[in-house]
Amino acid sequence: IFFSFFGQAIPTLTCPSDTTLFNNSICEHSLVYNINCASNCISTTIYQSDNSGYSSNDLFPLGTTLQEYTITNGTDSSTCSFNISVVDTIKPEIFCLGTQNVSANINCQATLGDYTSIVSSSDNCGVPVITQSPIPGTLISGSMNVTMYAVDVSGNTDSCSFLILVDDNIPPTISCPTDSNVYIDTNCFYTLADLTGYISVLDNCDPNLTITQSPTAGTLFNIGTDPFISFNVTDISGNTSVCSYRISVIDSIPPSITCPANQSAFLDLNCTTSLPDFTSIVSSSDNCSGTVSVLQSPTAGTILNQSGNQLVSFISTDNYGNSNSCSISFNAIDTIAPIISSCINDTIRFTDSNCNYILEDFSSSVTLSDNCQNNYIFSQNPTAGTPLSVGSSTLITVSAADSSGNSSSCSFLIDVEDNTPPLLICPNNPNVPLNNDCQYIIPNFLNSINLNDNCDPNPSFNQSVTIGDTLTGLGFQQNIILTTADSYGNTTSCSFVITLSDTASPEIICPDTQYV
Repeated sequence: IFFSFFGQAIPTLTCPSDTTLFNNSICEHSLVYNINCASNCISTTIYQSDNSGYSSNDLFPLGTTLQEYTITNGTDSSTCSFNISVVDTIKPEIFCLGTQNVSANINCQATLGDYTSIVSSSDNCGVPVITQSPIPGTLISGSMNVTMYAVDVSGNTDSCSFLILVDDNIPPTISCPTDSNVYIDTNCFYTLADLTGYISVLDNCDPNLTITQSPTAGTLFNIGTDPFISFNVTDISGNTSVCSYRISVIDSIPPSITCPANQSAFLDLNCTTSLPDFTSIVSSSDNCSGTVSVLQSPTAGTILNQSGNQLVSFISTDNYGNSNSCSISFNAIDTIAPIISSCINDTIRFTDSNCNYILEDFSSSVTLSDNCQNNYIFSQNPTAGTPLSVGSSTLITVSAADSSGNSSSCSFLIDVEDNTPPLLICPNNPNVPLNNDCQYIIPNFLNSINLNDNCDPNPSFNQSVTIGDTLTGLGFQQNIILTTADSYGNTTSCSFVITLSDTASPEIICPDTQYV
């Protein structure tokens, strides 16, 4: 029993436990429940205090609804509460289309449409979300099953499927050659060939088209006839296309021609050579009587002004204008090496901070000329980037080659010297302490300075005031000069002033105990 501040017993309620209901076809469910006073029920009032708008015997909506009740005796009160959960387990219904036919595009594919707005669906608790697999925009070839899904707000799902068939309604494309000449054989007849290989056909779906020719291959034609040749192409879906072109039967056999072997000549100092006349060594004959003329291109006497291969063509023509050709390669050979007119003089280079000289690329400092070109392939030995040590004397060779592989070179010496003085840093005018004898003994300042050199690990060192000299006098100032030199004769000096200072405290001696 609970008592209030005024000594009264607090009334209590008995509420139902949390309840889960499964909805019906209208997406709601009713529930009748009782709320009873559990204790201290005299002069009490029970009322609903949750403001949900739902109470016993109402239709409760999908989801969870809190029910709260309060009991009061006018002075004290208590509450109880419980949840009523309405769960939807009824899946939606979706109704698919029948088989759909769509037209193929030029790639023998169709783009899957969006069927989500076309199929119908229903659900007891609202409008389900419709999705599609494969998604709209998917490319289809041949056929494809499409599955539609309906999902309600509670995650209940239904599905159905239908078939998409891709139909080919596009006829093949066919392109005939332009009107052309055909040529008689040695019997003055032209036997119609199988010309299906000369037409251009293409279909969006069928890679193996059926092609027919009329008149058929093997038909004989006399010279001077101009028949039409027709072609019919059919794809696997029965779509057809037709084209035709005219042929003129004339003498078509070109003369035979045989070229000599490839020829060559050397370029002169001006990078030129004159093309000879090779027609006399070309062999040509024709199936018909009459003379055969042979022409050369480029013509004899043409000046060639660069190295490499030049294509020389020959055309043989009979009395009927039939011609044949062959060609050879004429190789203009450059055997003249570039001329170096100016090389680098023997020179001195200085070391860096690591006591090395990093070899430069000297190709741009060489002056040269060539009979055929201005662009060269340079090489250097040792290569650029090679470190050379101090004191070394190295022979440097620079070579230049033209595109034909002809090369020239020149050499020079590089002596590597050190011109970097040692690094010496003096103290910054320090105050120095006097000793117990009020004196300052000059030390070896090498132990208290920064001294190093790029090439000499032990440069010489001198100080202007001798080690061990004695200085006296509080406040006395002495100028000190430090000098160093490396093994290659590079010197450095610096100076500073020391000031004598007293840092020792005075000593006081008291008398023994005194009696007065």
